[in-house]
Parts: sequence; C-alpha cells; structure tokens
Amino acid sequence: MNTATQLPAGQVPGKQVRRFADRWARPGHLRTHHLAVSKGDRSLPIVYGRMHEARGSSERATTPAPMIALSDVHKVFRQGEAEVRALAGVSLEVAAGEFVAIRGPSGSGKSTLLHLIGGLDVPSAGDIRIDGALLSRLTDDELTVFRRRKIGFVFQFFNLLPTLSAEENVALPLLLDGVRARDARPRALAALEQVGLAHRRRHRPDELSGGEMQRAAVARALVIEPRLILADEPTGNLDTTTGEQILALIRRANAERGCTVVLVTHDPRAATYGTRVITLNDGVVVGTTAA
Repeated sequence: MNTATQLPAGQVPGKQVRRFADRWARPGHLRTHHLAVSKGDRSLPIVYGRMHEARGSSERATTPAPMIALSDVHKVFRQGEAEVRALAGVSLEVAAGEFVAIRGPSGSGKSTLLHLIGGLDVPSAGDIRIDGALLSRLTDDELTVFRRRKIGFVFQFFNLLPTLSAEENVALPLLLDGVRARDARPRALAALEQVGLAHRRRHRPDELSGGEMQRAAVARALVIEPRLILADEPTGNLDTTTGEQILALIRRANAERGCTVVLVTHDPRAATYGTRVITLNDGVVVGTTAA
C-alpha cells in the first residue's frame, strides 16, 4: 500500500516547504485532514491550516479540567435518501492528563468521534468543549489555529508528504505556524530523537519502514508540544512488535509530558495501554472500564 500522499510533479522539498504550505493549505478546507493540492485526486494530509493566523485568536476562555467534554453529541451522514446515524447522543468527559482508549467494532463510530473531538468535522447536534473552548463558537480560522497549537494527530496511514524528509515532515506544523526554519529544525530533530528516528531524519517516506513512518508521525504530533494527542488506529498497519513500540511512545508522551491522549482502536491489546477504556457500539457509549 502506498501510504504517502502524492504531490504535484516537480515539488521541491526543503526551502520551498513554506511556499508550498502557504499556497495550498487554504482555510476553505479546514474540516478534513485531506486538503486539495492538485488538479487530480488531490490530498495533502495537513490539519494545521494556513500559515500565520494571528496568535491568540483562538484563545477563548479555558479551564484546567476536563480536557474534553462532550454533551449529547450526534452525527448523521446522508447517503442519498438514507440517513446513517454514526453517533447517537454521546456524552463523556476526559480529564487533563488522562490516557483514554476508545474501543468498538468497525462502524461503531470510533473514528467519527475522534474527528469531532479534533475539530476535523462538526456534530449534527450537541456540544464539544476542548480545553474549555466550545468548538462550535470558533470561526474556521480560529479552529485551525486551535487545532494546530493544541492537538497532535497520529493517523493509521501516517500521512507524511512523500517529497519531504522525515525531519521536514516533522517541522512542517511549526513552519505553518510561522516558526522560522532555523528554529523549527532543532525542534524537529529533538522530536525525532525522542522517538528514536534521528538517524533517519534525512530519509523520505519511501525510504522508511512502516514503523519508521509511524515514528515520524508521532514526532510530528509531539513537536508542537500539544495539550492533546488524538491517535486513530495508529498500529493498524504495523506488525505486533512495531505496534507495541509505537503505543509505548504514545504512553511515554502521556506520562512525561502530561498531555491528554485519546486512542481509537479495535484491538483489545492496544486498549490496555490506556488508563480507561470507553466502548462504543452503534454510535452509543455502552461501557467505561479501567484498563
């Protein structure tokens, strides 16, 4: 499987990262983690939005806990004349610093819930507060800045830009936030060192193994020093040993940095890395247990 996203032909990495990001990461594509970048099947896996929004524009009133609060959240998708109810009245809280695993069978609403928490989609009804901010009250630009500075995403398919090195992929969220390249580079290298990938920093995704690509993706999530990490099936494309290494990295970030973690998984073994397990079925919370 080709897990790297295609870019326009001739795209040059390195010095042109900022120009590329400013051109293509447009506010009109904020609620999906695949942004349009070319005339064909365009997808640029950036959830961070356009560069240089005014700092502080998303800093609405915050509270120390809970980090996540959902109240009667519904999500309905339309397929032609039919309605598919992905979530049906989900209410839950996650405390700051907690590591929560969300389990459930395929189609239970796990990924939909994670995307709503991350501001990648909007609920059909209900309220979502993240770090005290009511997401529905944020403008698109405010939501982009909020997401870029407070939430680190780890996806199942890595979502690394194929023409960029591991170091450049990790630095990209910082560059989009207006950090100078000379300052972003050491922070990216430090993040790669934390996940044991500094020695592969100059390699592009097609030169990395699946486990190495996911390590780079974890480093990209950590480099912004997030308050919240959202991981959507991060071990789904990895073998058992490599998957456990990735889960250990995420758990270490939770323990050492104090960041809140929400992990979506169908794997009961992966769920044990959290301190609490929330079980979903048919869009409803059917159980909460200690891991």
